[in-house]
Amino acid sequence: MTGAKKSIVAGCCLAALLAAPASSQQMFDNWKITPATDGSSLEMVITNPVTPLNIEAEMDYQADNLGVPSKGTIKFKDGVTRAMTTEEVGFYWDFLKAPNAFWNYLQAQGKTTSFTSNSEQIPFGFLGRTVKVTSNENNIYIGTLAQNTNTPDWFSLTIKGNRILFWRKAVKEIQGIK
Repeated sequence: MTGAKKSIVAGCCLAALLAAPASSQQMFDNWKITPATDGSSLEMVITNPVTPLNIEAEMDYQADNLGVPSKGTIKFKDGVTRAMTTEEVGFYWDFLKAPNAFWNYLQAQGKTTSFTSNSEQIPFGFLGRTVKVTSNENNIYIGTLAQNTNTPDWFSLTIKGNRILFWRKAVKEIQGIK
C-alpha cells in the first residue's frame, strides 16, 4: 500500500472510531456501571465477587438513579443463573459495597455536590435527601439526612429505617446528589 492509501485508510478508521457512540459504561470498585439511555436507572455488574460461599461468577443489579437496587440476578460458576430474592439483593448490595461504587460513579460524572464545613449550617438542599457522609476516620455512611434543630452541632441519617446521630466535628464531608 502506498503512503497516500495508508493515510486514507487511517483517516477512515479514525473517522469511524470518532463517529461511533462512546460507551458510557465505566468501572468503579470492581463494579461495571452502565446507565440507561434515559438516565433513569443503572445496571451494575460485579464479576467474581468475593462472597461467603465463593460460588458466584457474576451479580447483575438494576438500580434507580439514587442508587437503590430494585432487582438482581446471580450467575453461578457452574453456569446456573437465577433471580435474587429481595433479601439477597439487599445483603449482597451492601456486602459488596455497591453503594460506594455508585457514589464514586456519580462523583466522576460531576453529579455530586459536597459540604465540608463543621461550623456553618448544613445547606437546606441536603436536608431530607439521600447523602453520603464520610467521617474523619474515612468510614462511609449513606442515608437520608435530617438536621437536629435543637442541637445544630448534630445531625442524623436514616439508614434502612434506623436513625443514627452524627456529631458534625467528627464528619469530614457530606456529599449529595445534584
